[in-house]
Amino acid sequence: MRLSIGEYYSDSGSNFNLSLGSNQKVKILVDGVDVTNHCHTADEEEGKAYCYKCDEEGRHYIDPDNPHQAAQEVLEGKVEISFSRSPQDIP
Repeated sequence: MRLSIGEYYSDSGSNFNLSLGSNQKVKILVDGVDVTNHCHTADEEEGKAYCYKCDEEGRHYIDPDNPHQAAQEVLEGKVEISFSRSPQDIP
C-alpha cells in the first residue's frame, strides 16, 4: 500500500490520500521506528518512506537548494502503515 498525507503530497500512485483535517489516524513505521510525525508519503511495497529531514530535537532542516522548503530524505526498509480512528487503537 502507498499512502500520501496532505493536499500537497497527493500522488497518482497512492492507494490513500489523507487530508490533514481527516479524523482518520495513521501510524508509519520503518524497521520498527515510528516516523509518523515527519513522513508525508510511505510505500510498503517499495519499502520507502519519504520524510522531512529532522535534527535530534525533531526540527526540520531547510533544503539548501530551496530555502522555502524543508529538506527531505528517503528512508528504506520494512515500511508498515496502520490505520485507526482513535490514537489509542494504534499499536
